Amino acid sequence: MECFISYYTTKKILKIYTVGNDTILVASDNLYVSYDAGNTWNKTSVIGPYNITKNKDYYFIACNGPYPYKMYRSSDLIIFVVIKDSIYSSMMMSRNNLVALDNGTIYFADYINGIFKAENNGSSWNKVSEKITNSIYFKDDIVFFDIGYDLYMTKNNFNTIEKISIFPKYSDINVIKEYNGKLYVGTETRGLFETSFNNILNNNDKIYSKDFILYQNYPNPFNPTTCISFNLPYSTNVKLKIYDISGKEIKTFIDGYRVQGLYNVDFDASGLPSGVYFYRLSTDKYIDVKKMLLIK
Repeated sequence: MECFISYYTTKKILKIYTVGNDTILVASDNLYVSYDAGNTWNKTSVIGPYNITKNKDYYFIACNGPYPYKMYRSSDLIIFVVIKDSIYSSMMMSRNNLVALDNGTIYFADYINGIFKAENNGSSWNKVSEKITNSIYFKDDIVFFDIGYDLYMTKNNFNTIEKISIFPKYSDINVIKEYNGKLYVGTETRGLFETSFNNILNNNDKIYSKDFILYQNYPNPFNPTTCISFNLPYSTNVKLKIYDISGKEIKTFIDGYRVQGLYNVDFDASGLPSGVYFYRLSTDKYIDVKKMLLIK
């Protein structure tokens, strides 16, 4: 078994960014840089970094401290120039909200103020969307971003936006990434989703999963409400029921025909005692049961 080597700090690490085989940038209380694959480290003057990216000319670092929060640009990781101030981002969910392209265009998703675009490596900024978003990703002249629990894209600099998929309730999107022909979406509480990148380009309809899925309820344990989500790949008759641990039916949420799509059902257990409960989804070709825990 390989051993892990502890380097320069025991402080909280927010992001690691590598360039080539030797250069490593670490976002912690300050921005730390190593030019020799981690053997030695330099503490920079940048305070509170949480997101790092790079194009062919510059490094870009977004910070959450001290206030007013700033974004820096540097060509050598020695001199850092402020290119945007008074930015705001959610520390928990916005570590993938900064995109820098080789042509000098930058996209930044501000958690409160909307989405901004800069030209000339940050020399001038314009707001392109009022939408509140956590993550942003650029691929083949398309900008992907989240609004609420949904994924959107724009092909024309936010003149129009298109919803391209729907995720279960409470699926706060943390990261969007394309790899090997697939688009991956990582969420805060609902795991990892994927779809074909070509599906997105060629399909103007909402992209649903091609499978029946009964998701784990969230939150779980819960008191007294929780959300049960499920996906139907095609329209069909559906039953969704709740049972207690003895097998007694507690509630029928759905018993009838439903069209293709994603469904979110809120379950209020205010009148029920603490304990283990089960929810069961059944269709003509699919049955699944999951357990949930009510704690009062």
